[in-house]
Amino acid sequence: MDREKVIKGLEVCFDSSKECNGCPYIATPYCKTTLRNDVTVLLKEQEETIRNLEQEIRDKNERLKERAEQVDAMLKEQKAKTGHWVSVNDGDTVAIDNDGSVERACYCSECQKYLIASDEYAVYGRYCPFCGAKMEGR
Repeated sequence: MDREKVIKGLEVCFDSSKECNGCPYIATPYCKTTLRNDVTVLLKEQEETIRNLEQEIRDKNERLKERAEQVDAMLKEQKAKTGHWVSVNDGDTVAIDNDGSVERACYCSECQKYLIASDEYAVYGRYCPFCGAKMEGR
C-alpha cells in the first residue's frame, strides 16, 4: 500500500477548494470508494503493526522481569557471601590494610581464585572480584 498516495488523496478530498486537483485517485473509477478501501487497508496494516509492536514489548518486558529476578537472586547470594583472603605462603588469613590492600599473593576462601600483585599492580581486596564475597576475615 502506498501510504503517501492515500494521505495525498485524503488531503485533496477533504480540502473542498482543491476540487480533485492533484488527487492521485482522479484517474481511478469510483475514486472515493477506492480511496476509502485503501484507507481501510492502510488502517488494518497499521493495526497489525501496532499489535506486533505491543507483543514485542510484552516479550521484552517478560525477558527483563526474568533478568531482574536473576540479578536479584545473585545480589542476595552475594550479600550473604563472606570470606577471607588466604595467604599462598603459609595458609593463614591475610589482613586487609586500611587502604584496602592485601598481601602480594593470596586467594579467596569462597571461590579459591587467586589475587597476585606485582610491583606495578597492587591488590585491593575488600571484595573478591571473582565471586563478590565480602572479605571480613574469620
